[in-house]
Amino acid sequence: MTRTAAGGHAFRGLGMLGLIAFLWPVTLATAQATPESAQVILHLLDYMAVDYPQCVQDGTVLDQSEYDEQVEFSQQVHTLLDQLPAHSSRSSLLSQTEQLVALIQDKRPGPEVSALAQQLRWHIIHAYNVEIAPKRPPDLGMAAALYQAQCAACHGLQGQGDGAAGANLDPAPSNFHDRPRMDQRSIYSLYSTITLGVQGTAMASFRTLSEDERWTLAFYVSTLADDAADRARGAELWQAGVDKTRFAGLASIATATASEMHATQGDDGVRMLAYLRSQPQVVMSSSELPLARSARLLRESLAAYQRGQTQAAQDLAVSAYLDSIGNFIFCV
Repeated sequence: MTRTAAGGHAFRGLGMLGLIAFLWPVTLATAQATPESAQVILHLLDYMAVDYPQCVQDGTVLDQSEYDEQVEFSQQVHTLLDQLPAHSSRSSLLSQTEQLVALIQDKRPGPEVSALAQQLRWHIIHAYNVEIAPKRPPDLGMAAALYQAQCAACHGLQGQGDGAAGANLDPAPSNFHDRPRMDQRSIYSLYSTITLGVQGTAMASFRTLSEDERWTLAFYVSTLADDAADRARGAELWQAGVDKTRFAGLASIATATASEMHATQGDDGVRMLAYLRSQPQVVMSSSELPLARSARLLRESLAAYQRGQTQAAQDLAVSAYLDSIGNFIFCV
């Protein structure tokens, strides 16, 4: 389905919120309905982050049509962002977008463009309170049957892009076993693709499916390239309590990518993500209330910051936001 050739008392005062502002300098808007155009913007930014490095290397365009599309996408992001509801951070977001357009037009290195695209994605998510996770753990017991009914004709029975209906499509249906590409995709980005479709391809919008069904499919296809041994090792790590604060809720699973986990946690981080994608309900098993968990994570973040562990402090603060604030938004 992806495109190929793609309650205030719990915070105990303002000090903890100030820490979030320091570690993640984005103005948080009050809970509000997310404009659809914001999701489209995130969709476009995701494709730029994943696809641009494949079409420009060492300042040379390897695929002109793909590069032209990247330029067009970046300009569309600017146009759509300018049309979003007024927000105190919009001028800053527009400035970042202009920088992104310039980087692409100058054929800058892929990692540089991808990093800015991903940074801009997060700033928009925070500014406009974009819903980035399901309201409840998806029912993966129904996932295989749902996939066979909705996706297998093009993407193949096992998700290898070899379905009979996709044989003559250009671009070809995505192969969900393509590890280098899938490692760059988050479940949220897959959900966006399923929801919005991909312009210029046979990948249509699946809005006729319920929101829960679309999330179920996104979680399911994210697991197709994983093997049982990796998931088993991930389960052992999770049960041992390794890095549980990194995955404090569904949003933290839905927005993580295997490549990011490998960069920060190595192979075991990837294995834990594989397990949690296949068993997302385990992150909801704690009896700790969301806002209480947020307060705890923020206290741990402050302690880490005071010890000089700035990266750990930021990770904890972001987990507090993604889990507890995200759950609060969903319930409003």
